[in-house]
Amino acid sequence: MEEPGVGAAARGRQILGERVAASFAALREALEADVAPEAVRRARGVRRVVTTGLGSSAAHARFLAHQIESLADVPARFVSTTDFLLGRRRPAQDELLAVFSQGLSRNARYALCDPSGWGDCVVFTAAGDDASDDVRAWLDLLRDAGATIVRFPGENEYGTLLRVVGPVTAYASALRYAEAFAAERSLARGAPEPLDVDALCGRVESAGERLDAALASIDDRDPFDAPIVLLAAGSYAEIVDNLRFKWMEGLLRPVPPVWDLLHFAHGPFQQIHASEVTLIALTGNPSAAEQDLLDRIQRMLVPERHRLIQFPASLDPPLAIFEHEAFFNALVLRRLEVDGVNQVDWPGQDRDRPIYELGPELPSAANLSGSRESPRAQDLSSLTWPELEAALDAGVRTAVVPLGATEQHGPHLPFATDVWIADELGRRFCEAVPEAVRLPALAIGCSTEHMAFPGTLSLRPDTLRSVLDDLLASLRDHGFERAFVFTAHGGNVALLREAIPDLAATHAPLEVIAFTDHRALTNRLHVICKQYGVSPEAAGHHAGEIETSILSALRPQNVRRSQLGAGHLHGDAETQHLFYPSLRDNAPNGTVGDPRSASAQRASDYLDAWTDELVALYRRAGQLA
Repeated sequence: MEEPGVGAAARGRQILGERVAASFAALREALEADVAPEAVRRARGVRRVVTTGLGSSAAHARFLAHQIESLADVPARFVSTTDFLLGRRRPAQDELLAVFSQGLSRNARYALCDPSGWGDCVVFTAAGDDASDDVRAWLDLLRDAGATIVRFPGENEYGTLLRVVGPVTAYASALRYAEAFAAERSLARGAPEPLDVDALCGRVESAGERLDAALASIDDRDPFDAPIVLLAAGSYAEIVDNLRFKWMEGLLRPVPPVWDLLHFAHGPFQQIHASEVTLIALTGNPSAAEQDLLDRIQRMLVPERHRLIQFPASLDPPLAIFEHEAFFNALVLRRLEVDGVNQVDWPGQDRDRPIYELGPELPSAANLSGSRESPRAQDLSSLTWPELEAALDAGVRTAVVPLGATEQHGPHLPFATDVWIADELGRRFCEAVPEAVRLPALAIGCSTEHMAFPGTLSLRPDTLRSVLDDLLASLRDHGFERAFVFTAHGGNVALLREAIPDLAATHAPLEVIAFTDHRALTNRLHVICKQYGVSPEAAGHHAGEIETSILSALRPQNVRRSQLGAGHLHGDAETQHLFYPSLRDNAPNGTVGDPRSASAQRASDYLDAWTDELVALYRRAGQLA
């Protein structure tokens, strides 16, 4: 007669074996999936990234934070989902929230109660068409609130305590999203080598064979009768968290610690010295320094009690995680039969409901920051036409028209400086004015004063006037009631002052409002500079401390800090005589100001003051209308 539980245990091993075999194709599918441009476009202006997840999803969230910081140089950190439950973490419009949850569990939804309150919200999940009504209702609400849903293979991976498909495919989706995020922001630290999907998948599929090789040198004693400890180098120790839970959930063993190689002698070794322990070193192709650390650890161990097994991946961390996941899948499958673990009827099944069933109620649309009743700041370039039509119906009736320029900004700032600043000001304006939608910044303006510098592009005033004429006609025909025009490039101001009255009369009833008081704006920004000990001369009027501080926050990788140097120093708000007919005659390096003291920490104050000036004029014009 079959012993109780034996049939269920065998069935659990069979299910997991089939899923491990299926995970190889699922990994390839996730790695080959393209992240749609619109999935990362809204994230272009965020200052920070917050990631969260529970269980194995916590490892994916940490992996994404690591990759975004590495590839895009944007601050990113993991936050516990419990902080959202307890109200310790709230939305911020300058942050991106990334939530990982394979099945969009009830617990995970605490981080998603106000998706529109964030600058962008991205949900990584395997849940889709086959999900429960409850999950689909949340997905619909998230989409309606503007959140991006990134799907990865692994839906309905239920029936066993351990999951193997979702954990590896979520890593793949996080990797692809981080690459797209960095590319969209033009912050990638050089062009990374293209990922060789065939090679990676081949190495993952051969994990079982390489596990045999890794264990071949072990003596007759079973190395896994003893507790295990994982060893990893540096930040990789934070990424391998799921391997600990795979060991616990797969074999119902205590969660093993993860110790850094260098930290091993500072307490951990003393803890295990008298105990029988197997240490598993998770490495890529070890550098000489890393191998030296491992050799030193080996010399510290007591052979009668300690074993050190190296699981070397062919890829370096953090991508080594794909191979280490496969190593542990193979190891757990082999140990399941030895340990007799029942993965179908596991201990405590259904007694976890008091916490598993905990979750927020589905928010109503009226309670979301981006509800239809309170139109959300929008970016035209990321909308579809039905979405814009719905926004117009909901009261979004102001079009924001930012003007930029493609012109030199000294030896340290790129040609697109004014375009990027105009885009950011437009985004901030729309956050303060919920009835507004932002157009893409016009990338070329009137820049004759910079034509002596190679690369500057310039439109004739009549050409820019004609472009504005056509844009305003389009906006009027689409049902917009107001157009707010401003420029981040001072060279466009004269044309705006001259042309806007006639353009407003031509396109009535469209109300056309233009900000042209750049002298008052400059004076206000210089007041803020003085609070930081920056003189008006250093703050400057072109590529000085102000613009360089702003770019240091918006696009830090595009600031050539080795080229920072003082230009022409001029503190007066009146600058026409410096710029015309040619700035190069008065500022040979193209800079008016001294950018050497620039700091990204001041950017928000400068941008807030600039935005306040724009919004104040818009509100005054509305009161007079």
